[in-house]
Amino acid sequence: MIESLKILSQDTQAANDGDNKNKALTLVVDNFKNQMTTQGKENGENLLDHYVEEIITDSKLVHEDSIIIDDFAKYLMSK
Repeated sequence: MIESLKILSQDTQAANDGDNKNKALTLVVDNFKNQMTTQGKENGENLLDHYVEEIITDSKLVHEDSIIIDDFAKYLMSK
């Protein structure tokens, strides 16, 4: 799960790389929502915006429009 979420974060992390070597990897919420809805549609899965929003809101892990990948993976695996 963590590796899959890391793939989703690579684009934004590459842009912010440098001094952040010790910083926890995060997902930008808007990018995550976009990838979950558009990539799913391309692959035959119809994941609606409100379902993705519900998952994110229920996790209560959003801080400054980002989610720490390790924490989010633990949350998803606990469901």
